[in-house]
Amino acid sequence: MVDWEVHVYTGKETEEVQVVGVHTCNETDYKDFYTPSKYNRDGFENLTKSDVLLCMNDTDDKGNAVNQRLYSPDENTDHRRVELIFKPCVPKVMTSDQNDTDYNSECLVRNSTRLAYSEKLNEVVDYLGTPELIFVYNHEKLDLKKFWSESIFHDVNIMNYQWDAHHPVFLLNHIHRD
Repeated sequence: MVDWEVHVYTGKETEEVQVVGVHTCNETDYKDFYTPSKYNRDGFENLTKSDVLLCMNDTDDKGNAVNQRLYSPDENTDHRRVELIFKPCVPKVMTSDQNDTDYNSECLVRNSTRLAYSEKLNEVVDYLGTPELIFVYNHEKLDLKKFWSESIFHDVNIMNYQWDAHHPVFLLNHIHRD
Protein backbone atom coordinates (compact mmCIF):
# COMPACT_ATOMS: atom_id res chain seq x y z
CA MET A 1 0.00 0.00 0.00
CA VAL A 2 3.03 2.30 0.26
CA ASP A 3 6.20 2.73 -1.76
CA TRP A 4 9.62 3.50 -0.34
CA GLU A 5 12.57 5.04 -2.11
CA VAL A 6 15.75 6.74 -1.01
CA HIS A 7 17.15 9.97 -2.42
CA VAL A 8 20.91 10.34 -1.94
CA TYR A 9 22.14 13.94 -2.13
CA THR A 10 25.83 14.69 -2.66
CA GLY A 11 27.45 18.08 -3.12
CA LYS A 12 27.93 21.52 -1.65
CA GLU A 13 26.32 24.44 -3.45
CA THR A 14 24.68 22.25 -6.09
CA GLU A 15 23.56 18.74 -5.34
CA GLU A 16 23.65 15.56 -7.34
CA VAL A 17 20.61 13.40 -6.59
CA GLN A 18 20.41 9.64 -6.97
CA VAL A 19 17.04 7.88 -6.69
CA VAL A 20 17.57 4.49 -5.09
CA GLY A 21 15.11 1.65 -4.62
CA VAL A 22 14.87 -0.68 -1.67
CA HIS A 23 14.50 -4.42 -1.21
CA THR A 24 13.76 -6.76 1.67
CA CYS A 25 17.06 -7.32 3.46
CA ASN A 26 18.60 -10.76 3.07
CA GLU A 27 21.50 -12.76 4.53
CA THR A 28 24.00 -10.99 2.25
CA ASP A 29 22.83 -7.61 3.58
CA TYR A 30 23.00 -8.78 7.20
CA LYS A 31 26.65 -9.78 6.74
CA ASP A 32 27.47 -6.11 6.00
CA PHE A 33 26.39 -5.08 9.51
CA TYR A 34 28.85 -4.92 12.38
CA THR A 35 28.45 -7.47 15.14
CA PRO A 36 25.79 -6.03 17.46
CA SER A 37 26.75 -5.27 21.05
CA LYS A 38 25.14 -7.22 23.87
CA TYR A 39 22.66 -4.36 24.26
CA ASN A 40 21.47 -4.54 20.60
CA ARG A 41 21.93 -8.27 19.86
CA ASP A 42 18.40 -9.49 20.67
CA GLY A 43 16.68 -6.61 18.86
CA PHE A 44 18.83 -7.11 15.77
CA GLU A 45 18.22 -10.87 15.72
CA ASN A 46 14.44 -10.40 16.08
CA LEU A 47 14.36 -7.89 13.21
CA THR A 48 16.43 -10.09 10.89
CA LYS A 49 14.23 -13.12 11.56
CA SER A 50 11.00 -11.21 10.93
CA ASP A 51 11.87 -10.09 7.37
CA VAL A 52 10.56 -6.55 8.01
CA LEU A 53 13.76 -4.64 7.26
CA LEU A 54 14.29 -2.91 3.92
CA CYS A 55 17.80 -2.23 2.63
CA MET A 56 18.97 0.29 0.05
CA ASN A 57 19.83 -1.13 -3.33
CA ASP A 58 23.49 -0.93 -4.38
CA THR A 59 22.59 0.84 -7.63
CA ASP A 60 20.30 3.75 -8.42
CA ASP A 61 17.41 3.82 -10.89
CA LYS A 62 19.90 4.44 -13.74
CA GLY A 63 22.18 1.51 -12.82
CA ASN A 64 24.93 3.65 -11.24
CA ALA A 65 26.64 2.51 -8.04
CA VAL A 66 25.51 4.25 -4.84
CA ASN A 67 28.05 5.45 -2.32
CA GLN A 68 26.32 4.87 1.01
CA ARG A 69 28.92 6.59 3.20
CA LEU A 70 27.22 9.64 4.68
CA TYR A 71 28.98 12.70 6.02
CA SER A 72 28.29 16.30 7.10
CA PRO A 73 24.91 17.47 8.35
CA ASP A 74 23.64 19.97 5.78
CA GLU A 75 23.67 21.65 2.37
CA ASN A 76 26.05 24.46 3.41
CA THR A 77 29.09 22.21 3.44
CA ASP A 78 30.35 19.38 1.29
CA HIS A 79 28.04 16.50 2.21
CA ARG A 80 26.27 13.26 1.38
CA ARG A 81 22.88 12.71 2.98
CA VAL A 82 19.78 10.61 2.40
CA GLU A 83 16.07 11.31 2.45
CA LEU A 84 13.61 8.47 2.89
CA ILE A 85 10.55 8.88 0.71
CA PHE A 86 7.42 7.20 2.04
CA LYS A 87 4.46 7.64 -0.28
CA PRO A 88 1.07 6.06 -0.82
CA CYS A 89 0.75 3.73 -3.76
CA VAL A 90 -0.61 5.07 -7.03
CA PRO A 91 -3.91 3.23 -7.56
CA LYS A 92 -4.89 1.54 -10.80
CA VAL A 93 -8.47 1.09 -11.96
CA MET A 94 -9.80 -2.44 -11.45
CA THR A 95 -10.31 -4.55 -14.55
CA SER A 96 -13.25 -6.88 -15.11
CA ASP A 97 -11.18 -9.95 -14.18
CA GLN A 98 -10.29 -8.57 -10.71
CA ASN A 99 -12.44 -9.06 -7.62
CA ASP A 100 -12.76 -7.80 -4.02
CA THR A 101 -9.82 -9.94 -2.91
CA ASP A 102 -7.61 -8.15 -5.45
CA TYR A 103 -9.07 -4.80 -4.36
CA ASN A 104 -8.14 -5.44 -0.72
CA SER A 105 -4.65 -6.76 -1.41
CA GLU A 106 -3.52 -4.51 -4.27
CA CYS A 107 -3.61 -0.78 -4.85
CA LEU A 108 -6.82 -0.63 -6.90
CA VAL A 109 -9.80 1.69 -7.29
CA ARG A 110 -13.19 0.57 -8.56
CA ASN A 111 -13.45 3.39 -11.14
CA SER A 112 -11.59 6.52 -12.19
CA THR A 113 -13.69 9.07 -10.30
CA ARG A 114 -12.18 11.56 -7.86
CA LEU A 115 -14.32 9.99 -5.12
CA ALA A 116 -12.84 6.51 -5.77
CA TYR A 117 -9.28 7.87 -5.50
CA SER A 118 -10.12 9.76 -2.29
CA GLU A 119 -11.63 6.63 -0.77
CA LYS A 120 -8.50 4.63 -1.62
CA LEU A 121 -6.26 7.29 -0.07
CA ASN A 122 -8.35 7.18 3.11
CA GLU A 123 -8.12 3.37 3.13
CA VAL A 124 -4.32 3.59 2.85
CA VAL A 125 -4.13 6.12 5.72
CA ASP A 126 -6.34 3.85 7.86
CA TYR A 127 -4.26 0.80 6.89
CA LEU A 128 -1.06 2.56 7.96
CA GLY A 129 -2.39 3.70 11.32
CA THR A 130 0.61 5.08 13.18
CA PRO A 131 3.60 4.27 10.96
CA GLU A 132 6.72 2.95 12.58
CA LEU A 133 10.18 3.47 11.16
CA ILE A 134 13.06 1.41 12.50
CA PHE A 135 16.57 2.49 11.50
CA VAL A 136 19.25 -0.17 11.75
CA TYR A 137 22.72 1.01 10.83
CA ASN A 138 26.42 0.53 11.46
CA HIS A 139 27.88 2.96 13.97
CA GLU A 140 31.42 3.71 15.11
CA LYS A 141 32.23 5.27 18.47
CA LEU A 142 35.52 6.56 19.78
CA ASP A 143 36.77 5.42 23.18
CA LEU A 144 39.28 8.05 24.33
CA LYS A 145 40.58 5.74 27.06
CA LYS A 146 42.10 3.40 24.46
CA PHE A 147 44.64 3.81 21.67
CA TRP A 148 44.93 3.02 17.97
CA SER A 149 42.48 0.51 16.53
CA GLU A 150 41.25 -0.43 20.01
CA SER A 151 39.87 3.10 20.41
CA ILE A 152 37.20 2.53 17.73
CA PHE A 153 34.13 0.61 18.89
CA HIS A 154 31.84 -0.85 16.19
CA ASP A 155 28.17 -1.50 16.87
CA VAL A 156 24.79 -1.80 15.21
CA ASN A 157 22.42 1.01 16.25
CA ILE A 158 18.68 0.50 16.28
CA MET A 159 16.40 3.53 16.44
CA ASN A 160 12.62 3.33 16.44
CA TYR A 161 10.38 6.24 15.39
CA GLN A 162 6.63 6.50 15.18
CA TRP A 163 4.74 9.42 13.75
CA ASP A 164 1.21 10.49 13.09
CA ALA A 165 -0.01 11.17 9.55
CA HIS A 166 -1.25 14.56 10.76
CA HIS A 167 2.11 15.55 12.34
CA PRO A 168 4.96 14.36 10.08
CA VAL A 169 7.26 17.15 11.30
CA PHE A 170 7.71 15.09 14.48
CA LEU A 171 9.67 12.53 12.45
CA LEU A 172 11.73 15.15 10.65
CA ASN A 173 12.74 16.78 13.96
CA HIS A 174 13.83 13.46 15.42
CA ILE A 175 15.89 12.48 12.40
CA HIS A 176 17.78 15.77 12.35
CA ARG A 177 18.22 15.74 16.12
CA ASP A 178 20.10 12.43 16.07
